[in-house]
Amino acid sequence: MRRKIARHRSERPAFWDTLEAPLNLESAIQTRGTKADMLIIDCLTLYLANLMQARRSRDSILQDLNKVTEAIRFAKSSMIIVSNEVGCGVVPAFRSGRVYRDMLGQLNQQIAEIADRVVLMVAGIPLTVKDTTGS
Repeated sequence: MRRKIARHRSERPAFWDTLEAPLNLESAIQTRGTKADMLIIDCLTLYLANLMQARRSRDSILQDLNKVTEAIRFAKSSMIIVSNEVGCGVVPAFRSGRVYRDMLGQLNQQIAEIADRVVLMVAGIPLTVKDTTGS
């Protein structure tokens, strides 16, 4: 995983201003969302995993996810937000996996609701699920 992360970092354009916010995504969006033309959030899937790994309570995590959604809603910059669809596969055998799947599904729905455009990638092919941009 460390090699993969290092490769991703090395592939980024040098002029990109990169901020890694494993637990404080809301704050990062609020801070950077007023200064940048574009933010790329990569990814909500890992962000939720980080919150769960920090052993936060379910209610605390849901509050954090709602705060992130609101920060996205009110940010001035445009955003590309990456997440994974984990609800289409096998039902996880362990309770923690089912809780994770359900919470990520809820977060993805919240973000899709406020997004202008939602694109689902299937086998490298973009499928537009929602587009209110008129283009």
